Amino acid sequence: MQLLYPIGLLALTSLIIPLVIHLWNVKEGRTLRVGSIGLIGESTTINSKSLRVTDWLLLILRCLLLIILSFMLAEPFISDKLNPTKQKGWLLLEKSDLPSVYKTDKIKVDSLLAKGYEIHDFAPGFTMLTLKDTLVDDRKVSVVSSVSNASLLRALNALLPSGTSVHLFSDRKLTNWDSEIVSVDYKLQLHETQDVDTLQKWSVPFNNKIYEASSTADYTVYTAKAADKKINLEVLIYAENNLADGDYVRAAIAAAGSYADKEIIFHNYKKELVTDGAYDIVFWLSDDKPDDAVLRQLKEGGRLFNYEPGKIQELSSTIYLDGKGLDIAKSVLLNSKIVPKDYLGQPIWVDGFGDPLVSLERTRLYDHYHIYTRLNQEWTGLVWEERFVKAFFPLILGKDEQDSAFGFDSNLADQRVRRGSFFAKSEEKKATNLVNAANKPLNVYFWLCAFAVFALERTLSIRKKERGGHE
Repeated sequence: MQLLYPIGLLALTSLIIPLVIHLWNVKEGRTLRVGSIGLIGESTTINSKSLRVTDWLLLILRCLLLIILSFMLAEPFISDKLNPTKQKGWLLLEKSDLPSVYKTDKIKVDSLLAKGYEIHDFAPGFTMLTLKDTLVDDRKVSVVSSVSNASLLRALNALLPSGTSVHLFSDRKLTNWDSEIVSVDYKLQLHETQDVDTLQKWSVPFNNKIYEASSTADYTVYTAKAADKKINLEVLIYAENNLADGDYVRAAIAAAGSYADKEIIFHNYKKELVTDGAYDIVFWLSDDKPDDAVLRQLKEGGRLFNYEPGKIQELSSTIYLDGKGLDIAKSVLLNSKIVPKDYLGQPIWVDGFGDPLVSLERTRLYDHYHIYTRLNQEWTGLVWEERFVKAFFPLILGKDEQDSAFGFDSNLADQRVRRGSFFAKSEEKKATNLVNAANKPLNVYFWLCAFAVFALERTLSIRKKERGGHE
């Protein structure tokens, strides 16, 4: 017998209660009938104490009841060990590939199943499959799974015993495998599957252009077709007290617009000239917050960039343009930043401490970018680098194309394959014997015992009182 919560046995300290009650034995006085009180002398008060236990059976029953209740709090159980079974191995493949794999490798699959192997879906959860699933071909064109094959192999390390034999039926497509070499504890053997088609083509819309993709096992080529018309961007820049900042931003936007094949039309802010819905992008490079007149000049769905006010903090840190602080290659020097009262929106750029330097707050009418630094050479070295232009490129494109990862998403039709080995072979280990066990709770039996003891204790206690009343 084992206990799920051994701390419940602390309730055994309650055994002191019935012991104290039974040891503190106070006898009630008895009334004697006499014929004459003349022979009775002067009364004398005598105190009598007794530490003897007179009702041993009741004491034992009450202590036993408390012991049973204490064990019930600890939740006892017994572990029933089943017959140990030896793990034969797994046959892994995607459920949608099972019909085709069984058709091309029927002898190999039947041989593994005859040895006791189990078929499992090569997907999160590793659902067990049967040969009945070969009757249904449910292959569909869908988006690439967010879980790579390498991540699935790593997950098996925690699921399978060391040395278990695993046969994986999979292709080598880059859409399924990342660049990392996976270290596995089990014995993994890859059986490559090949698609019939070796050349695939598809189209990708991006930046007002259509890109035709042509993919083979060795490479994927994108060919751009000219857009129907060139799109203009109306950009308003206000940098009255930060002229250098305005020049850096203007140059970066012009370069990014040229690369994106968009004509950028710059405007300087004039308070007396207010045109509602005139600008796609507004850069408010001032410590003062933009007023309502500035916001009215933004087109619906436009983008507002403004300097946030706050305390200036000098430091020696870095700017991470990935918004997570993970990619060292995308970090640049940071000399000063603004510490505001509150950070608004989702971080786009962060510093070495994880604090936002640029954050995005999306509203119903426009996207609001809050800047917690200054875009000049005294605050950061970013303005001197080519990455300054690249960092602005997704910002000026807007949320639709920015969220689409610049249009070049992974595609199931991508035929490129990974060469070489992508997992590290483990040392030869014997498969571990799996001992299955089932925990059987005993609380039900303790409840029955407690009820029986309680009923017996109450019966004896009532009978004792009845005998005392007749004496």
